[in-house]
This record gives sequence, C-alpha cells and structure tokens, in this order.
Amino acid sequence: MSNESATPTPTVPAPALRPGQPLLSVDRLSVGYDGKVILPPITMSIGAGDHWAVIGPNGAGKSTFLRTVLGLEPPLGGRIVRAPGLRMSYVPQQSNLDPIFPVSVLGFVLMGRQRPGNVIGRWRPADFAAARTALAQAEAAGLEHRQLRDLSGGQRQRVAIARAIASDADLFFLDEPTAALDIASERQVLQLITSLPQQRGAAVVMVTHLVEDGLERAKQALLLDRDHDVALAAAAADMRRTPAFEQIYGRVLARTGVRP
Repeated sequence: MSNESATPTPTVPAPALRPGQPLLSVDRLSVGYDGKVILPPITMSIGAGDHWAVIGPNGAGKSTFLRTVLGLEPPLGGRIVRAPGLRMSYVPQQSNLDPIFPVSVLGFVLMGRQRPGNVIGRWRPADFAAARTALAQAEAAGLEHRQLRDLSGGQRQRVAIARAIASDADLFFLDEPTAALDIASERQVLQLITSLPQQRGAAVVMVTHLVEDGLERAKQALLLDRDHDVALAAAAADMRRTPAFEQIYGRVLARTGVRP
C-alpha cells in the first residue's frame, strides 16, 4: 500500500547536464540479435528539445534500434555515448504492457518516480504531486483510482505516457505509441508527445508507423529498413527528398506527402 508521508531512501544526485551537451549520441552503431547485424551502421546525435521520428516498414529494425540505445539489447559494434546524469524513459508498444498487472493507475504512474536505492511504495508527497500532475497533462486525471487492467487501450497508453512524464526524464523513447488506438485517442496521444519538447525542453525519439504525421511533427528523422540496407538520419523536412525514402515508400509519398 502506498504511503504519502513515508520518507524514501536517500540517493546521490546525478551530475547535472551541461548546456548544449548532446543528451545521447551514437557513432557507427551496429544493431541486431543472435550476433547478426541487421542494419548499416547508425550515426546520430540527440540534443535537448529534439524530436526524432524513427520510420521504416514493419520488421525494418526500428524496435531493435530503440532497445539497443536503451541498453536493453547489446550493441554489435560502434559506440553509444550518454550524457552524465541523463534520465531516460521508455514507453514500449502497447502490446508489451501487461493488461492484467494488479496495480492502480496512480500506483503505476508512481513507478516512474523510482530512483536507484529507493524502495517501491515509499513515496514522498512530491512524488504523488508529480504523478498527479503527469496524469493531468496526459488527460487521465480521472483515472487515478482505477485499476490498470480495467482501462481501454487509449486510456492505458495515456497512463503509460503519464508514467514517463512523472519520471522527469530528459529523453523519452516511445515505440509505436499510437498502434491499435482509435483516431481520437491517436490524436490525443500524438499531441501530448509533441508537447514534451516544447513544454519540458526534453527530447523525444518516437518509432511511428504514421510516416507523414511523424515527419510533420518531428525535427529530425531516422529511416531504417533492413531489406533495403538503409539507415539514414536527416532533417525531417528533407527526408522525403532522399533517394532512400523514395525507394522504400515510392514516388507518390515522396513527392506529395500522401500517407501509404
């Protein structure tokens, strides 16, 4: 049971990020599994306020890239450099969120406040305040006392993003956050994600199947496709004009911006 007056275990503050310092950079990063590299080397740098769209066909290697950068999968080559004190938060695909996890919405969002050395359940008043503020930002304040397993897909995804917001992360990774959502929920979730760099100065890296929308909302884009041996980072506004984009998505989308 949560205890709003409990005192958590003290932790050592992380070093502060330096102004202008990249939050995370990868240099000729090779990703894959079972020792097999599936994409060309990837080089990119993520700064505060950046919004990256990671695009590519199904099975292109997008989730593998994300998991490697997060440290959930080992890199097969190259370097990943994270700024000292960097706080990262990850919103996985909705299918990876256990729908029968026995926890309240507030309890689930509070988990985003977990820090090394803290005991789950020993939350400070500031933790509860941050969790409730995050729920309000995600338009999910009225769900606080509901069970996570009783929520709809769109509600559950907003709560997952609220947990990420509550973490006070510098860098948010989101893997297909609108997959399987209805149009109304999809729009709400995308608007919330787009606001993170603007309101918090954080960076967002979002894997998306909505190619046109992703390029319109993002500043930068990473195009991945293992079948065409493509790993291309570019400004989002320029991505459609690249030969690799036209090769993968065809001339219609490249020239007109019509969704595939």
